[in-house]
Amino acid sequence: MKKNIFILFMLSLFFLGCGGGNKTGAPASAPIATPENKPVINFYVENSGSMFGYVTDGSGNDFDRSLSSLLTQMTVTGYTDSLNMYYINSDIFYRDVEIPTFIKEITRTNQFQGNLGSTDMCQLFDSITSTVDDNNVSIMVSDCIFSPGKGVNAMNYIGAEKDCITLKLHEKVKTRDLAFVVYRMISNFKGTYYDCEDNKTIINDDRPYFIWIIGTKENIAEFKVNW
Repeated sequence: MKKNIFILFMLSLFFLGCGGGNKTGAPASAPIATPENKPVINFYVENSGSMFGYVTDGSGNDFDRSLSSLLTQMTVTGYTDSLNMYYINSDIFYRDVEIPTFIKEITRTNQFQGNLGSTDMCQLFDSITSTVDDNNVSIMVSDCIFSPGKGVNAMNYIGAEKDCITLKLHEKVKTRDLAFVVYRMISNFKGTYYDCEDNKTIINDDRPYFIWIIGTKENIAEFKVNW
């Protein structure tokens, strides 16, 4: 079963090497240009075991509705003409289905297996940022739980993951002018949670999850016009 450690990412982690704010006497930043082309949206939902409690049967909850609304609005507002949807854990699974089906299928582990018992957040961020360029925006939905797996020293694992993420994203921002937007969302969670000592807790309560939008500053600025 899955061991989970709930750690919120410190946003300062992602601005290493990006410089500070505008200093007194420094010239003002130039206006951000409008993108020449509509970006392709690569939309990833983490489907490790810790995410299953957000997915409901029946009419849905805030998680279902928020994802459905975001996916739909990006299309109908004209922000993108091309939407690719994936599940992601240790593997990436492309899904060529309608939006409601995509959301409901997250828990179908017999179809989209990968490694559901641990989550390598560094690998996830490396995967989703690798496709980002002038024509591609990555969006990831995750509870952002570091999950080392059974028998692994949790605190050592967290430290190693933090360093790995820092280095990976530092390399990305050195070669491309990336921007990050993070939304902290809340939805009902009805399922099983495992702490760092593998203790099981049955939860039926509101819990946070996160939506990460990563792209060039031009594409992110255009995104924020609508959201």
